[in-house]
Amino acid sequence: MKIRSNCLLWGNFYGFFVMGMITLFLGSNMPNISELYKLSYAQSGLVLSFFAAGALICGFISGVMGDAIGMKRVLVISNCLYVIGMLIVALSSSVIFLYLGVFIIGSGGGAFGTSVNLIVNDFIHGDGRIMSLLHMSFGVGAFIIPIISNKALELGLNWKSVLILLIVLELVSLVLSLNMKIHFHRKTSENKILNKKIFKNKTIYIFAAILFFYVGAENSINGWIVTYLIDGLELSKSFANNALSVFWIIMMFGRFINSIISQKFQKEDILLCSSIGTVVMIIAFINSTNPILIVLIIALLGLMLSGIYPLAFASANPIIKGSGLVGAVITSGGALGSVAVPYISGIVSEYSGVRGVLFTILIALILMTVFIGVNKKLSTKAIVSENVNYST
Repeated sequence: MKIRSNCLLWGNFYGFFVMGMITLFLGSNMPNISELYKLSYAQSGLVLSFFAAGALICGFISGVMGDAIGMKRVLVISNCLYVIGMLIVALSSSVIFLYLGVFIIGSGGGAFGTSVNLIVNDFIHGDGRIMSLLHMSFGVGAFIIPIISNKALELGLNWKSVLILLIVLELVSLVLSLNMKIHFHRKTSENKILNKKIFKNKTIYIFAAILFFYVGAENSINGWIVTYLIDGLELSKSFANNALSVFWIIMMFGRFINSIISQKFQKEDILLCSSIGTVVMIIAFINSTNPILIVLIIALLGLMLSGIYPLAFASANPIIKGSGLVGAVITSGGALGSVAVPYISGIVSEYSGVRGVLFTILIALILMTVFIGVNKKLSTKAIVSENVNYST
């Protein structure tokens, strides 16, 4: 049993590590992809939106499928989609097949993200420490991929060579998922009642909104920060990719820190402080042109963003209660944001230049902070109500 449990946790940690590499691969290589396919800013934004659209659709469907066929099957299917999508992109030179492959990759990512978050969160009963470590593994992969991409270019290899490496790593994740023992497959009467009442619970919408603006902002940073530093500030490709690596190594470090402090402070308090910090950092980034200061701000922005997704999802555990549908609704909020915000960023950049992307991110982070504040207020009221009922 212990071996099986370790396989479930470490196998999904590894899967999230590879997921981080795949997700950041597009953003860190977007200038090279755009150059090969001769894409405009709007078309580059469309690539990211196809990725996010696949994540949105399959992220929701996977939750429903998990209730019907079990999360293990969903996990295996998601790994297969990853491999198929990356093979299409790697073997084709057509823009149409680029969009198709990216859509399938996003579909795999959406299904994988939903299934792993639900499986692990259910297994650990909403432990914010483990959820932070899970998402830290995503950060490790996201940190490494720009470095690998840079090294590949230095060796005279193109970005498709890196994609082949990711296919091999993803096949390992597929094998691991086949050997996991997963019990997240529940069709109890309690879940059926819960699913019927899903649209009446406003807390679900609040968490979905938090993830909508968080994932939208994060994906815009992943997809556009390299382009902004190169085209907007005329910095080198190497500097831009290294800056993105700094962002993700601090995200990784921040998630480790959050795994510790989440045991000492309320998750809602950490979320609120972090979200306010993101707004301050993005405003500072908009007004910065000094390379050293930019790297520092990017690092602090990564630190502030690091704990939001895992702690928000851990906070939502009491209302998910083992339901794939409820979990899918919440994670689909993030997937929808990952479609809308990067695409809007692309449109804005066409009219106001690539710097306009930063203002789109700022608005998303402000709105995220508002919903985190609402959640904090509702959480405080719930605690007070429980104390009153206890005392009476």
